[in-house]
Amino acid sequence: IVSVMLTAFWYSSVLMISPQILHIIYGNIVAFLFSYLYKFSWPYLQERKGLHLSFGVASVLIFFSLPFVFMTAVQLYLTPGTWQVGMRYWDVLFRADVFFRLAHFFLASFAVTGVFMMVLPSVMFNEIQMVFGASKRKRPEDAEAGEVLIKTGKSWFVVTTALNLFVGLLTFFQFPSYGIEAFYSSVYPLILALGVLTAVAAAGLVLRQFFVTDTSPGTTKWVVVLMAVTVLSMATSRHGMRLLLLKPAIAQMNVKTAEYVASVKAARAEALAAPLVAKAPSTPGEATATKYGCLACHAVDKRVVGPAYKDVAAKGYSTEQIAALIRKPNPGNWPGYGQMPPMTAVTDEDAKVLAGWINSARE
Repeated sequence: IVSVMLTAFWYSSVLMISPQILHIIYGNIVAFLFSYLYKFSWPYLQERKGLHLSFGVASVLIFFSLPFVFMTAVQLYLTPGTWQVGMRYWDVLFRADVFFRLAHFFLASFAVTGVFMMVLPSVMFNEIQMVFGASKRKRPEDAEAGEVLIKTGKSWFVVTTALNLFVGLLTFFQFPSYGIEAFYSSVYPLILALGVLTAVAAAGLVLRQFFVTDTSPGTTKWVVVLMAVTVLSMATSRHGMRLLLLKPAIAQMNVKTAEYVASVKAARAEALAAPLVAKAPSTPGEATATKYGCLACHAVDKRVVGPAYKDVAAKGYSTEQIAALIRKPNPGNWPGYGQMPPMTAVTDEDAKVLAGWINSARE
């Protein structure tokens, strides 16, 4: 969506951090391959747990390296005022706005993952039982895995949400001052506040049952609803900040575009108003070529329909040979070209003039 709506800024930033941007493609491929290797190699590597775990660790590390590239491009396209000639990936990666935006992203990702971990056990174990009845009994290890997931999900959600209340604030103040001022004078702060309040409310609900092994279905559903509102609010306010940050640059771009269009229209009007003056042939040979329409299929120094005259001259034909070929062409001399029709209307005298002019193009 960003690349379509803000193409000029997005692709400019992508080009500035090339070739690292390609890591999003190749890194994803390699990370997924490692994750598949980790998943399907367990039956064969039960006795070599270290090797098996190394596949999973490699997959996770590569996946975690992808946001660094993406966030660098994001922060770069949001701040065209910071663009410099010769700017590259490493020049942008260590900027404060990129660092805090990455921290905010990772914390939010862990928080949302925590919600999924709280929801997953009920979806996996309870609803499956309802569908399959007694034929699908809950195994002890399923119940134990569900408890671990719920406990871990609560910790991830509460801790990262609390941290993000501070990191998110720091991330906000890393944006350029003109963007922050414009943001305050719009409706977006209210939308952002709604997202913060719903996130705090969801964290409060989880904290009330933090030390309970299970979480009530009602609480889990409310957490999901509140976090859905948070995500929508954050996405809306983020897009608002995006438009406000790029508004001056877009206005400047529109002015430049209008100036360019006006100059093109003026040049076109000037060309249309100018009298048409035919260019007189500079030599008798060119005049003869114009007379018989030879220049519709040939040019002196480039291929058109037929070969360039300098290429014909390079063959080393005599004037008499070229004159004869004009009146009776030999397609075998020029494979890959269309067959030239016999120019029987050319007089012998004009054919010799043409042949001499063609040979004058020999380098």
